[in-house]
Amino acid sequence: MDKFEELENRIKKMEEEIEQIDRLDNDIFELTQKLEKVTSLLVEMVENNKNIDKNDIDFIVLKFDIDPKKYHELPILVSKKEKEYRKDGTFPTLSQFHQEVIETLSISELEDNVLLPIDVTKNILEKYKKTDDYDYFAVCESILSTE
Repeated sequence: MDKFEELENRIKKMEEEIEQIDRLDNDIFELTQKLEKVTSLLVEMVENNKNIDKNDIDFIVLKFDIDPKKYHELPILVSKKEKEYRKDGTFPTLSQFHQEVIETLSISELEDNVLLPIDVTKNILEKYKKTDDYDYFAVCESILSTE
């Protein structure tokens, strides 16, 4: 009888855990739906606001649902170029760097066969040029000068 009770208790515990998983799954679904709605609304607001730069990388990532992990590889790319620049003075042209940004983000086209505008890459370089945490000014300025 003791084994039977133990088995019943284990089954009851499993059922409770399944209920909790179902609740969490439902919560995640609801949050995902809300996030999609908020994202859609935000994209629409930015697109309708003429004062906001449509070539901002944060907007591009949001609008085209680019993998956030890929987005976080951009500072690594800039850092890599900065190290090469310090080591031997070499740096890519703006179009070469733009191609590396496209590859880093793993995108081929955004919509309607439109590629990532080079202005997005320029904005990325301008952003990192102003970063106080690291000294990317020289390499970013050099890449931008090849335009």
